[in-house]
Amino acid sequence: MNASSQESVFESTAKVFMTAYYVAKNNKPFTDFESLIDLQHANSADLGRVLHSKTVCVDIIEHVSSQMKKELLKKIIETKSKITVLADESTSVGHKSTLIVFLKASVDGDMEPIAFPLDLVELDSMSAAHIKEQIMGCLLKNGFTVELLREILIGFCSDGASVMLGVKSGVGKLLQDDFPGIILWHCLNHRLELAVDQALDVTGGTKDFQAFMDSLYSLYSQSPKNMRQLSECAHNLDIALRRIGKVFSVGWVASSWRAVSAVWQSYPALAQHFREASEDDTRDSRERAKFKGT
Repeated sequence: MNASSQESVFESTAKVFMTAYYVAKNNKPFTDFESLIDLQHANSADLGRVLHSKTVCVDIIEHVSSQMKKELLKKIIETKSKITVLADESTSVGHKSTLIVFLKASVDGDMEPIAFPLDLVELDSMSAAHIKEQIMGCLLKNGFTVELLREILIGFCSDGASVMLGVKSGVGKLLQDDFPGIILWHCLNHRLELAVDQALDVTGGTKDFQAFMDSLYSLYSQSPKNMRQLSECAHNLDIALRRIGKVFSVGWVASSWRAVSAVWQSYPALAQHFREASEDDTRDSRERAKFKGT
């Protein structure tokens, strides 16, 4: 293969990589990758003849993300930027306990700190000692040393579970024993969620509102016909329809906010749909009464 051919292959492969990066950057489904490749072919863009499947898209995104993470960690270690570890326990699809480990740091020492996922660790035990061991193993595996961590690790953030932030034997306390200078912090998102839950417990009026929102969710999520009619109403009113979800029963306050915002933005379309449905019911009742009378 001559130099010109190699350069052409490189350019087409770079375009494929940029397409995969676009899919990941904009949270698009992997199935969109093949459609985007076809669109660029239709626009006479040369993307070669290989690396066009959604499976390849997954591999490309995994490769690009791993390289980006390596570059971030390399800069953090070289500049000795201060870091905070954020950890949250979750359950995988296979019902296995996992620990999501994030790092927050100023990459070059000057820019605003950013948080990025470091690793997903599978847990064999939910004891504080085991979780702390897995966090340290994760940090060491990604290029940090104990000596460097004593210099740059300044904080540990997690939810308020006793196993994570227990005063006597939580993960934070165990880390603080090894790194006395770190600050333990109860995640503000978790604290906000707890505050909302407590407010709901002492505020009875929210039950009716929650029942109303859940009814809307059930009405449109379980009936394609209702959803289609609502979409037609939104189209006639020139309104961008947003997905209606549940409130208070989901894990984060932001999810409830999105659900309420969707109802607020879609209110004219909802009102028209209910009005038309009411008129249809009235008309049907009259027809049935007329039929019985005859």
